[in-house]
Amino acid sequence: DWAEGLDFAGQTDWRLPNRPELISLVDHGAHQPSIDDAYFPHTKSSNYWTSTTFTHETGSAFVVIFDVGSNGALDKGSAYYVRAVRGGR
Repeated sequence: DWAEGLDFAGQTDWRLPNRPELISLVDHGAHQPSIDDAYFPHTKSSNYWTSTTFTHETGSAFVVIFDVGSNGALDKGSAYYVRAVRGGR
């Protein structure tokens, strides 16, 4: 809901990326954070939400863990970072 209500840089069509989209940003050659910091400066070595609900537990959603470049499902009530995106799904 937060990303979809975001009004940033003159744009209002923001959303959370799905699991494959966010995983595609992982740079396995980089660590803490495991992302290309030339393109994504100031990324925290932490968990970032995706819009993908965990099928076996609908109270959980997938996060990408940019500390080590992995992913997993965590309780949706937890507070983590988001990286809003625009465009297709």
